[in-house]
Amino acid sequence: MTTTPEGMPCWYELGTSDLTAASAFYAEVMGWTITDSGMPGMNYLLATATDGGTVSGMMEVQGGASAPPPSWLIYFTAADCDERVAAISAVGGTVITAPADIPGTGRFAVVADPQGAAFGLLQPLPMEAPLEHPAFDQQASGHGNWHELMSSDPEAGLAFYAGQFGWTKGDTMDMGEMGTYQIFGGGGLDLGGMMGLGNSPVSACPLLRLGRRGPVRRAHHCRWRHGAPRPRRSARWRLDRPGHRPPRWLVRRRRTALTDAGSGAQL
Repeated sequence: MTTTPEGMPCWYELGTSDLTAASAFYAEVMGWTITDSGMPGMNYLLATATDGGTVSGMMEVQGGASAPPPSWLIYFTAADCDERVAAISAVGGTVITAPADIPGTGRFAVVADPQGAAFGLLQPLPMEAPLEHPAFDQQASGHGNWHELMSSDPEAGLAFYAGQFGWTKGDTMDMGEMGTYQIFGGGGLDLGGMMGLGNSPVSACPLLRLGRRGPVRRAHHCRWRHGAPRPRRSARWRLDRPGHRPPRWLVRRRRTALTDAGSGAQL
């Protein structure tokens, strides 16, 4: 049997107000193949990258005008989902969705850290061998590659994730008035970076960088919003060509915020 280290990114999930438009957008821009999961009782779609690896799930958010905005959710591995949820609650985290079983997949929950950033937990069923093309693969285009946390207290945030998942500090980048961009790692890899909020509104979103197509094609399919506010307390991720470290454009002081043209989920 194979085991995955605790706290490794393992799944990405889009909640959208327009599942049809979002599916068409990501299929065109990312080259994903979107198919129905066949899950009883709900319309849950699966996105598969060009190498055959299943990268993400997509579902329509419910609630009409009161529904949360379109956003991406990152799932991290948990050796015992129930124990991890209890540990997170004990240090000031919030349980959004209590642990429950997913037939044929494992046990999951959705929680938030003490500063309010939401993320998922997944306790996968035992596997005979590792997945050939996992959702998080820093060597594959169209897969999860980088994860970014914007927090009201990044030092407390890092301490929280270090305590829960064993994440460690990596290099830092001086962002001037914006503060310090702190790279963090786990499982022997640089997983992402975290920094303070600034004047950003509350929002969770992914950051996508398309290695397989150029910026002109990307711009054609995204709504560019120069000077748009940064997301607050958000778990962010990006899809990229092979490479472990974030490029300088990822952490430059002047950024460009995008929304996907399918559903409005911020990138």
